[in-house]
Amino acid sequence: MNVPRPQVSDYDVVEFPSLPFAASHPDRLATLGRLFGMHPADVEHARVLEIGCGAGGNILPMAASLPHSEFIAVDLSPRQIDAARRIAAEVELTNVRFEAMDLVDLDASFGSFDYIICHGVYSWTTDAAREKILEVCQQRLLPTGIAYVNYNTYPGWHIQGMVREMIGYHANKFDNPQQRTAQARAMINFLETALGNDQSTYSQLLRIELQASRGYSDNFLFHSLLNMVNHPCYLHEFVSRAKQAGLQYLGDADLTLMWAGTLPPEAQATLRDISQETVDFEQHLDFLRNTMSRRSLLCHPDIKLDRTLRIAAVEDLYVTCSLQADPNSGEIGTTAEVTFRAPDGRAVATAHPGVQVALDHLSQQSPLPVAFASLRAEVESRAPGHPEWQEDLLNCVAAGLVELSQRLPPCDRHVPELPRATRLARQQAAGDGFIANLRHHAKKPAATDRAVLAKLDGEHDVSKLAEWLEQQVASGLVTLDQTAGNADSIDYQAVVRRILDGLAKQAFLLRPA
Repeated sequence: MNVPRPQVSDYDVVEFPSLPFAASHPDRLATLGRLFGMHPADVEHARVLEIGCGAGGNILPMAASLPHSEFIAVDLSPRQIDAARRIAAEVELTNVRFEAMDLVDLDASFGSFDYIICHGVYSWTTDAAREKILEVCQQRLLPTGIAYVNYNTYPGWHIQGMVREMIGYHANKFDNPQQRTAQARAMINFLETALGNDQSTYSQLLRIELQASRGYSDNFLFHSLLNMVNHPCYLHEFVSRAKQAGLQYLGDADLTLMWAGTLPPEAQATLRDISQETVDFEQHLDFLRNTMSRRSLLCHPDIKLDRTLRIAAVEDLYVTCSLQADPNSGEIGTTAEVTFRAPDGRAVATAHPGVQVALDHLSQQSPLPVAFASLRAEVESRAPGHPEWQEDLLNCVAAGLVELSQRLPPCDRHVPELPRATRLARQQAAGDGFIANLRHHAKKPAATDRAVLAKLDGEHDVSKLAEWLEQQVASGLVTLDQTAGNADSIDYQAVVRRILDGLAKQAFLLRPA
């Protein structure tokens, strides 16, 4: 296949934000594979390929947390590959290799992989390159391997694409990337102002997209709205292309896109009647939900799949959630209704004692997952005689309120005597961007928290960290927030403990070696 080789990539001119994507982590892929009947490779000893790795924001944290796995990452942009190599060398990661190259050069010499990841590339490249991505997945994926491909989808991208075309029509008349970005922001301001108080359906939809675009960083805005290439597609079209390439659709890395539990019962029944297969079912859900992007998982076609969620499939897995009980709700473990809320505002209310105890226990153990067998013992101890709680918990999993995993992340829920973070997290904390935690989420702590995080090399206890922080504040290098108190009466050890507690809850602290 002859794939065009661009001379200069936009990604060499304007850096694209390079972040971790929790949904692409091998543990997530392996967990979903097991749920649906596969026997994927052990993520602790796997070979992983990332296509379009950028500056390594996604694969570097994987390599740091899975030291016995091997990672290879490729990208067209030499500039971003050089940046990734510099970081890997600085934090002494030896299990990851970065290559600046075209996909046409990714041949059999690279070997085969247990997991292949392609995030933020498929929709933003040529038809030939999209075919090549699927070809690489088919040819380089081991028999029990899983590939992850992210792409923009219709119907959600119809309205966003329209806004993109409006802004690009004006901004892309300019040559300089900085000018184009500035003109894009000017166009967003103009359109918002011109809409005024018009409350028509069209104006309301347009206003929502413009407000979202306003919040983009300059680099993300440039690549999202001004990149000349963007090819959204429907789910069924992507699955058809994958099938032609010799791959089978496993499911989505986001289980909520496969679950119809939020629909009225009669709508769920109708959906089952009109859907001949899994893809039909999910495509209709995309129509209803205006889905804008997908993170599809692919495997070889000879693998027999079973997408029915069953308790038996989670027996050996770990469970976690960030839900917290509303203090104004009823007592946990009784038939009084209790509401649990997630940090993003979503909520679930339940009067089932077993479900209440399960969610409460998970919230107390967060950010660490709990072995399902241990969770079952906790529920049976605090709310005996309610075995049906397990099915309700599966519904929470399908709704995205509870997560499953195959492994315990290497984080500590408590603050050890000598707190320690990964060298990568410390390196990232020295900057001002996002930091990858040990759950593979992108976090952006406050400035003081970042300063302390960068110091966590496992050689400083609370007392030493407090002395260091006091010196930093005195020299003007660190500024404390107003909650710390007056400068003459600050209890620096208390400040450090508060910061460390927060970092532990955000899954930044490593378990003691």
